[in-house]
Amino acid sequence: MLYIVLVIHGLFWLRLLPADVSSAILFEMPCIFIVSGYAYYLYRAGPARRDPSRDASAYLEFLSGRLIRILVPYFAYVLFAVGIILVRRPDWSGGDLFIAWLNPVNYGRGYSILVLNWHLWFITPFLAVAALLPLFARIRIRAGVPLWAYMAGAAFIIYLISLGWFKQMELFRNIVFYSLWAVFGYHLAAPDSKLDRRDYLSVFVLALAALAAIGLLFRGEYSLDMQANKFPPNFVFFIFSCAWVALLLTVVSWLPKDSVASLSRQAWLKPFITHGYSIYLWQGAGYSIALFIATRLHFPLLFTWFVALVLTLLLGTLAAPLERLRIRRSLPRIPLTGTD
Repeated sequence: MLYIVLVIHGLFWLRLLPADVSSAILFEMPCIFIVSGYAYYLYRAGPARRDPSRDASAYLEFLSGRLIRILVPYFAYVLFAVGIILVRRPDWSGGDLFIAWLNPVNYGRGYSILVLNWHLWFITPFLAVAALLPLFARIRIRAGVPLWAYMAGAAFIIYLISLGWFKQMELFRNIVFYSLWAVFGYHLAAPDSKLDRRDYLSVFVLALAALAAIGLLFRGEYSLDMQANKFPPNFVFFIFSCAWVALLLTVVSWLPKDSVASLSRQAWLKPFITHGYSIYLWQGAGYSIALFIATRLHFPLLFTWFVALVLTLLLGTLAAPLERLRIRRSLPRIPLTGTD
């Protein structure tokens, strides 16, 4: 989350570097969904936890928790964003604004200013993947099949849904693309996962070779500017993401076992760990306010970047308690299969 707020959106939203240069490090979203799948495994493996994929009441409990945690903070951000827009654009209809913003599928498109909604495309795919993950997590990984073969198969699936009438279905393509990463994260967390650096290195080498071949053979058809491949995500962006994820996992595999745990305890990282979703939401306001002030006071670009980060941290931390809202209710246990 620190990488997204500070590096990615600093580079793209403030245009600190040319977009095609910045796109070379645009690997953050697959990582978010890997973590999401990993976290679901830990949730599922909790003590006395019922399986949401087999028990309807457990699934409803899981889903209601996800909906509350994702949508309540989102709606709070919407109220703030619409308030800012009405101050800046009093000629716009408040009713139209609320209709456009309250629907997370639309996330204010056509009714926004500055960068208030540029990052909110993420909300609906995140909701959908969270809802589908208990189902997808039941997919079994066959022992003996190399990781690079799964990568190639997933890339082919991504390619297929970019053809024909799927081509215009951006939301569907987002959901399929990021579900694959969430399922990978789920299996990465499983104790029987036998993946090691040799698996990641083979994926890394194969992905680089595939990107080189695409660049040479399909230069006119596919760009290696990953920003162009990300919305909606195509198979080139998937292969690019595989290269980066494999590289990151290889590096992590070489680190001492206690180094990541030690890093996670650092005070400067704590807000991004404990309030990550709220910080993600409120970066739109943080950057927008910083840009608004900068145009009036003529701030240098790097100082605007610093102000945006400070405002994002402040607003995200203040809004973070909304992430922890819970609605507790007793639901009857309803098996989804006759085997329970």
